[in-house]
Amino acid sequence: MPKDCEKLLKKKSHILEDRKTGSKASVRLENKAQTKFTVIEFDGCKMENQTACDYVVTTEKQALYVELKGSDVRKAHKQVLVAANYYKKSHSSKSKIGIIAFTGRPKESSFIQTQKRALMLKHKLKIICERSPVTHKL
Repeated sequence: MPKDCEKLLKKKSHILEDRKTGSKASVRLENKAQTKFTVIEFDGCKMENQTACDYVVTTEKQALYVELKGSDVRKAHKQVLVAANYYKKSHSSKSKIGIIAFTGRPKESSFIQTQKRALMLKHKLKIICERSPVTHKL
């Protein structure tokens, strides 16, 4: 993996944006305790030639799989699942959360609810699917 795919940070706040596609979706990470966390540019850097979520953020206790989207939440769920499966063994002891920040109007709210339940039961992966900007406390 190229070194520029991964950054170790210790900041009170960090914003994840998709600079490549110009998506206006964003996730703000709040880190008041200033614990160390790693931000991995997953799609297009760590994971090339495959559709995957935009970022993976890890702390000692958490793994976040972050997808920044317009309105295609069905595709976003699949992208988050690619990262969760990729890190299945190395993140087995961490609390796993998929964060989907979208800017459009997702058409399938019943799909979102069904996916949340299925991913929690099958993969122990909690899904947060909200209109951007999304704030998450580390």
